[in-house]
Amino acid sequence: MDIARNFSLRTKLIAIPMAIAVTVLLLVSLPLVFYQYKVLRSSKIVQLSVVSDLIANSSTAAIVFNDTTAAQELLQKLSIEKEVESAYLVGRDGKVFAHYSSAKGGKADIDLKVLTKPYKFKNGYVYIKKPVTLDGQLIGYVYLKSRTLSLKQQIKEFLWFVLFIAAVGFVFAAYGAARFQRYIMKPLTMLSDALREISEKGNYSVRIPVTGQDEIGVLVSGYNKMADIIQSREKALIDARDRLEERVKERTLVLEQEIAQRKRAEEALLREQEQLRQIISVAPVPIAMLDKGLRFLGNSKMWKKDFSSGESQILRKNFFDIFPDKSQKWKEYLKKGLRGEVVSESEEQIVLSDGSNGYVSFAVQPWLEPEGDIGGVIVVMERIDDLIKAREEAIKSAELRLQFLANVSHEIRTPLNGIVGFSELLSGTSLSDEQREYVDILKSSSEILLRLIDDVLDFSKVSSGSVELENAPFSIREEIKTVVKRTLVSASSGVYIRAQIADDVPDILYGDKFKLIQVVANLLSNAVKFTQEGEIIISVKLHTRKKDGSLTLSFCVSDTGIGIPEEKHKAIFDPFIQADGSVTREYGGTGLGLAICAHIVKLFGGRIWVESKPGKGSKFFFTVNMKEGDKMFCPVAPSELHPVSLGQGTESEIKAHENKESTKSINILVVEDNLVNQKLVARMLTKQGYNVIVAGNGKEAIDIVRKEKIDLVFMDIQMPVMGGLEATEKIREMENGHRIPIIALTAHAFAEHREECLKKGMDDFITKPVNRRELLKKAQEAAEGKITPKV
Repeated sequence: MDIARNFSLRTKLIAIPMAIAVTVLLLVSLPLVFYQYKVLRSSKIVQLSVVSDLIANSSTAAIVFNDTTAAQELLQKLSIEKEVESAYLVGRDGKVFAHYSSAKGGKADIDLKVLTKPYKFKNGYVYIKKPVTLDGQLIGYVYLKSRTLSLKQQIKEFLWFVLFIAAVGFVFAAYGAARFQRYIMKPLTMLSDALREISEKGNYSVRIPVTGQDEIGVLVSGYNKMADIIQSREKALIDARDRLEERVKERTLVLEQEIAQRKRAEEALLREQEQLRQIISVAPVPIAMLDKGLRFLGNSKMWKKDFSSGESQILRKNFFDIFPDKSQKWKEYLKKGLRGEVVSESEEQIVLSDGSNGYVSFAVQPWLEPEGDIGGVIVVMERIDDLIKAREEAIKSAELRLQFLANVSHEIRTPLNGIVGFSELLSGTSLSDEQREYVDILKSSSEILLRLIDDVLDFSKVSSGSVELENAPFSIREEIKTVVKRTLVSASSGVYIRAQIADDVPDILYGDKFKLIQVVANLLSNAVKFTQEGEIIISVKLHTRKKDGSLTLSFCVSDTGIGIPEEKHKAIFDPFIQADGSVTREYGGTGLGLAICAHIVKLFGGRIWVESKPGKGSKFFFTVNMKEGDKMFCPVAPSELHPVSLGQGTESEIKAHENKESTKSINILVVEDNLVNQKLVARMLTKQGYNVIVAGNGKEAIDIVRKEKIDLVFMDIQMPVMGGLEATEKIREMENGHRIPIIALTAHAFAEHREECLKKGMDDFITKPVNRRELLKKAQEAAEGKITPKV
């Protein structure tokens, strides 16, 4: 193809028609030759088929009467067919009955296995197989083997004829192509000469006469028009060149003035940058100025002192060459600055020049050139090591304070357990009215002290930020029912408490039920405290539901109590604040309950507020964000997930469970190191008919479990020799199929203590002072086999 491109147009105009003619001749001749070959082959097959039919029809009598002589004479007649070389007459049994060979004295050499079809061409021979039939019955076969010399000769003669016709066509095609190229080439030659005149001499005045309206005529007309246009444009170009020279001189003068002005501006910019570098160098904080390539244009002495890592000269060096350890995050900061954004962080840990770690707050912002374009970024840092240290010390101090309060709580709850517990036992004995009054005062004072301790601990935790939400599935209806029952105990006889949960609120929620119920319990407790008669309603509604299963629930606790002035609606959620100082004196309390509720609601991503007027009751609202849970993971049976509606509680109803005798006598192990608490818990249980065994520490408890059949264990946590958590783990290791219910009985009141007990293998958790009703309820559940591990 590359060679053909170099041929002249004259040669191509001859060669292309010739190639087309040859191609057409080949395309026509080859099918004719192939068709003639098929016709001659068919003619040969027909000829031999006629011969084989004659022999087959004539040999039926010879085969039937087994006359081999007649059959042999019949085959000898094939001698008139010069190309028939061999023949067989074969009986039905496949044996040769007679044969023929054109060679004198020769034998027929037909390979009968070759013929699987009526005919076949092979190695210059054609083979024919013809059945011999009599009355439709096969009695033998005729086999012929014939040479194909005449067939080959006929094909050769036809090929010569085709070649002759093709040669004649080729000659005519060559003559026509030569005539055609002379007709085409004459105007093209004139066009080529004219173009050469233009390219070599620049003579645009040459024109070519138009001899026709065909494509070549159009091409020649186009050339003439193009030559006219080029000639006129050349003249215009010469005129423009003359004018351009004048304009260039004028523009050069203007550019020289602009360059001088730009140079003065650049000098002014350099002076400004130098002034800025000098200002930056004496700045009292670490500050650096970078160009678009993040190369240092200037830096303060404080920067060099804190961050230059011993580099004596950092000007014009890249930021990441000086600080190769800077993270990908810093690359993003600087990129944003170069895009015109202002980036700042209040806390970032970095490596200082002496290799130590330090903390800084920083800002990255762009600086602008005189034209308004971004010229680079300025990085300003401030060392905040002292602030971080102060924060860590504050956190540590808060943790120490929390630990101190927890220890104080534990030490107060331990003796308080004896006071509250024996007060309850004493109230169950025969007392005079005066003695019963004293016992009731003792119980009430103990409960107030306990609530005070709980409020102080809860507020200390939420105010220090150490409270975190934990997620687990729970039944909202079951939990509301439980907290309402618990609140009824302290309600006045004229107060009615109802719970209303909307039907569209899911039965099972996924979230921190302890914190949620703590808020509800605090609000119900306040409502009971400030309501002498009427009703208290806790309602739960579905506020919003999202596609991912997250919910926003709306809670409301309303009462018919004394109400709150409007100017106090916000202040009551602050710590140590109540609506009125006289209220504190009359009703008691620390003023921490609502502050704790506000902190917890904030953790849930919700808000809390109040609607109230003096003398018209109050409505406390709050919202929480949770997720819908799966009923499969809730320990409450589906039949128990019903709406809650509870009325006024009576003392007889509250004590009904306490007075109930155990349905089954069981062995209960009380593990407690404090003698007062030992006696208290043992007395509470034995009065109900349970068998009680006492252990002074975890090691003693393990020995008793090995020897005795124990149905329930109440386990203290903090004991000498071996604590309750370690003892629980060892008891679980000893068990072989039968799990003993173990319930923590401890003065540790924090939620993390509860979680740790459950993780170590305990089934439930009771805080001191021990509530007699709760203790007896757990014992009854153990007797009935209803205690299941809390998760």
